[in-house]
Formats: sequence, structure tokens, C-alpha cells
Amino acid sequence: MSRAPSDLSRQFADFFPDPAVRGLATSLMDRILDGHICVPCSDLGAVSDSASDQFRLDGDAVKWVSVGDEALNRPFVLYNEMLYMQRYFRYETDIVERIRARVEQTHLKWSVRTDDLKTLLAAGYAPAYGARAGEDWRQEQTDWQTAAVVRALCSDFGIITGGPGTGKTTTLVRLLEGVYRLNPQARVALSAPTGKASMRMLESIRQQSSHLPENLQQWLNQLKPFTLHRLLGYVPHSIYFKHNRDRHLPFDWVVVDEASMVDVPMFAKLMEACGPETRLLLLGDKDQLASVESGSLLGDLCASADELNRFSKAERELINSFVPRPFQQLGAEAEAADLPPMGRCITELRYSHRFDTAGGVGRLARVVLAGQADEAVQLLRDPTERKELFWYPDSGSVFWETVLEDVLQAYQAYVEEEDVAKALEWFKGYRVLTPVREGQQGLYALNLKIEEGMRRRYADRVGQREVYYRNRPLLVTRNDYALGLFNGDVGLVRPDPTHNGQLRVWFESGEEGGGLRSFHPSAINACETAYAMTIHKSQGSEFDRVLVVLPEREENKLLTRELIYTGITRARRQVVMWGTESVLRAGMERRIQRISGLAERLK
Repeated sequence: MSRAPSDLSRQFADFFPDPAVRGLATSLMDRILDGHICVPCSDLGAVSDSASDQFRLDGDAVKWVSVGDEALNRPFVLYNEMLYMQRYFRYETDIVERIRARVEQTHLKWSVRTDDLKTLLAAGYAPAYGARAGEDWRQEQTDWQTAAVVRALCSDFGIITGGPGTGKTTTLVRLLEGVYRLNPQARVALSAPTGKASMRMLESIRQQSSHLPENLQQWLNQLKPFTLHRLLGYVPHSIYFKHNRDRHLPFDWVVVDEASMVDVPMFAKLMEACGPETRLLLLGDKDQLASVESGSLLGDLCASADELNRFSKAERELINSFVPRPFQQLGAEAEAADLPPMGRCITELRYSHRFDTAGGVGRLARVVLAGQADEAVQLLRDPTERKELFWYPDSGSVFWETVLEDVLQAYQAYVEEEDVAKALEWFKGYRVLTPVREGQQGLYALNLKIEEGMRRRYADRVGQREVYYRNRPLLVTRNDYALGLFNGDVGLVRPDPTHNGQLRVWFESGEEGGGLRSFHPSAINACETAYAMTIHKSQGSEFDRVLVVLPEREENKLLTRELIYTGITRARRQVVMWGTESVLRAGMERRIQRISGLAERLK
């Protein structure tokens, strides 16, 4: 998609005296600002015919472009007919080389680690989820969670991917139990791209581990959550971190949740900071929205495996020793050497414990992800699906009053609840989600309209004039480590009886045992009203019900299949969709496409 060059692209291009090179620099920078890592030469307009040979022969271009494997001493790199900025080529190359080294290291340590696991098995360690939860697993249902745990415990680098409700956190708890049993002194870092996601991971681990032995619970409770920036040691006003290739992280394991939100530069720096003795595990949904920054890292890593859940004969035999009854098949059997490098690292969880396979929300998510617009429309129109799916197939002010009535009723419970902790729980049950911030169906307009409706409907309970009025829900938009508040935290403005009824903002504590914290509104530096939030901000969250609001215009490029899927899968029980059929179809036809060479180079 062509567009006018950005100011930043023009400023970057001004560094180059040659007009042809300035044009190339502008085009490349614009693509990077759109999230791409590199650009095919054929897409660069005036230099569309400039492949490897021409760059070598072109006297002007050769001054600025490194070709192939030659010394990377120029601002641009041409590799496999793709043009990179040197920095991004180095990031991608570092990731490829470090993953390959970890795969090789796993191969060298395989026999030792399998012997260790067999010792755990003899001591009673059984990570099989179905067996522990007492579920009636059918013979044909593969326990992918056990497969993921066993593979990860043998690997220096691993990925556990799966859609909502497939048990990524449960699998992580089983894995951490194995880590502890192997080494009670193991140092583990729990991290995520955002503070809210890292705290949510820790809370989920504690909830899932309540049945475990006390010594293991104590060890899990000592684990600390980090944002990736805090884990690596953020250096203000710099692209560098305190932990790097010369100063490695002091952990035996680094676990990264919500990995779909991690961008390529950050991941390159993370891998650089993980020494050879630190094992790295990513968790996330490969089909969710990619990072708002450069690349689609998790999707590219998973795509490089060609086919997920293939296991070698030796792996299959090991995994089957940990389950109540052997599987007839665990993917296509192969020798380890025949699997692509990433094929030995990734396990996809495929059974959802949140969505019934026949339920409306799960079926809608699947058809949206598959781009099956006719099926999605049919599901939303099906009157038998009203318990889980509802559709307002129009947009604009005429339909708004009907939609608003549903929203006001959904928020009634939290407004009328006197207990602050319970009110926060009620508020977490419902959310309005939108892809965009601007426009009549964007974040700002929706929050204003809902706010006006709340003040009319609940005049005695919702403040009328103050900025920080009673019962205003607030979303923190920037990490504040001093206060312990993180981007994505949600609080409620309520009077504090211990401060003479002064209005304060109340948040869940996030500590073991629960509780609340409150702050004077002036202490919170970055926040916005949270009746509605963007789908990007909702990543990693779950609500009982969601209202997914589509933009007014079908040509809105922000609306993509992945974004609609992410919005739908925030709901546990019901999805309400508001928007026209034409906009829904246009969004489902549009996919997030981030160009990089990562998947191809890892194959």
C-alpha cells in the first residue's frame, strides 16, 4: 500500500546525499514504521529491478548497501532479495543464530535430560493434565499439555502456543513443578511485555497451584514478575539494556508470557541477555494480534516449523511414559534430525477448556480466524445462538441508543455494589472493545457517550461534574514502578471512609491474599476512562461478556481478521457484535502482514 512519506522517513532520508538512495531510504523507513522488518526489492518502486548484481555494479548504491554475507559496514543490507536496514538485519540474524545454537545444545543434552525426567517419573512426577484434573479424556484426545511440558523440560528454547482456554498457564505450572523437582534452587524469571500481563501470569500461577505441596507453593510464591524492560534493565533514552551479551541475566529459566506482543528488536536483546545456561520459554497465541512495534515474532517463529506438533520417535516414547495410557499417535513420526529446527521447539495446545467445541463463541472465533465470512455472518444471525452471540448489524446514532441500553444494564451491577472489591469484580465481567480510538465508534467517542448515559441512568451514584467522579473506571496507560501500577491496570474512583470520604482510586493489590490499594487521583500520571478500551489494550484479559464495536467504514485498515479474533476471544460466555456486515466482511478479508525473513531463514 503506497502512502505519503512520513516526516520521520524524510528526516532519515536527508542523511543520504544521493537522491536515488534518499528515495530508497524513505521507502524502507516507511515500511519499518508500518511494522515490517525488511522489504522485497521488487516493492521498492524506482529500484524494483535492483537485485544483488545490480547493487554490486551500481557505483552509487554500493556505497550504502552491503550485499549478502559481506561485512555489514553500510546502512542497508541486501539479503535473499530483501532489503533491510542494517540494525534490523542484525536483530534478525542474531535471533536465527541463537535459536539454532540452542537447538543444537538441546540435541547434545537430550540423553542427560531424558534420564533426569525418567528419574522424576519414578519419583511420582506426573504432569498429565487430564489425569490430575479428573477429566474424562477420550482415547483420541491427545494430552498436548503433557507433550508440551516434557518437550520444554528437555529444551534450551521452547514455545508453547495455543488459543484461549487451551491451558497455557496450567501447562506452565506443571512445567514449573518439574523445574523445582529437578532443582529446588532453580532461579526463574516470569516476564511479559507489559506489567499487567506479568502480574496476571503470576496471579494465574498462584491460583492454579493451590493444590500443590506446601514447599512447592512457597517456591512459586517467591517468583517475581517482570516486564521485559525491567528484566533486561532499561536504560533511559537508549536502545540498550543493562543485561546484554556481556552481562547475562542471573536466571536458570526465563519465561515470557503473551509472546505475541513481543517485537523483533526486543526479542533479539532478550536472547542476547540469556546466557548459554539460561533456558528460554515463550507462551502465547500465535493467531492473536502481533506487536505494535516491528515484526510478528511469535507468528514467524511458529510458521518456520511448517507443521506443528511433530515429534521424533524418541520424544514420543518419552512423552507416552508420562501419560495414563499411551497415545496411538503423537503427530507424524520422524527422526529428530529430519524435523526443521523450530519443529523441535514448539508445541501447540489444541483443546480449549474455556470454549465448548459446539459453543457459539468458540465456533465464531474459529471461522473468523479461518476467514470464513459467510459462516461468521450465519452464526451471528442464528437465533439459536443468542445465549452466546448477539449482533447489532448496523452502525451510527440510530442504533446507538439500543446498544447503550445494553451497556448501561451490564454496568449496573458494579455501580450499585457498595463493597469496592466486589465492585471491581463486577466491572471485570463486561467490557466494550473497539479497534480504533477515533471516529464515532472509536474509543474516545464511546467513552464519552457511555459516561453521559451512566450519569443520566445512575445520577445518585455517578458523579456529575468532577474529572475524577465517583464510580469512574480508570485504565492505567503507563507503568509506574514507584506506585506498583502497570499499563492495563483498572481501578475505580470511590470515596475512602478512612480519609473523610475523599475520592480515591482503588485497585486490586495483586499480592497473594488479595486486598485493595488506593491512591489520590493526582498521584496517577497516565490514565483514561475504561468503560471502553481498545482491543490492543485488552490482549491477555478475559471478561464474561464483551461488546465488540466495529468501525463505521469498511476501508479502515486497522480492522483485520486477527484483531476481530482477539476481540471475540476476550469473552468467556458471550460476544455482542455491533457493526455492519460489510465492515465485518472487509475486516475478515484483511490480514496483518508483516514482512520479515525470519521464518524462511529458520527453516
